[in-house]
Amino acid sequence: MGQASWSVKDNTNENTSFQVPMADLTAANIDAQYALVTAMQTALGGVCLGNLIRQNVQAKSSPLMVPAPASDLDAQREAKAMVIYADNTTFETAKCEVPCIDLTDQLPGHPGYFYDVNYSGDEDATWTAFVSAFEDIVVGPGGNAVTVVRIYHIGKAT
Repeated sequence: MGQASWSVKDNTNENTSFQVPMADLTAANIDAQYALVTAMQTALGGVCLGNLIRQNVQAKSSPLMVPAPASDLDAQREAKAMVIYADNTTFETAKCEVPCIDLTDQLPGHPGYFYDVNYSGDEDATWTAFVSAFEDIVVGPGGNAVTVVRIYHIGKAT
């Protein structure tokens, strides 16, 4: 199983990372997989206040910018969102953390939650884009497509 990851620099010049499992890269799928990585990076940039400074796909590393601290004072590596997702075939769940999140994008009437598969209402467009990109690129523990179940705040409340 392949992996994509991004390094993030917060406002205090500390680094953190976000990583997701993905399909192995082959000659037949490399262009499509890199397109999914680019879409995930764009979506991550929409929900993350920190500076995305490096992208890694399997063994390849691509610097994204000069590693300078994020200018947004709320870009703290400890302000994280937990993404809970499920393999669409085996239904096994897995999780990952997104650093430097924007805490202002929570679901109306649901403090601490950014996304819930059972919620129907005014969802934040940046989190909706993140979920779409996440589900397009991530593979579950069984190697199958996934569905994001919920995303909620963990860590420091900045």
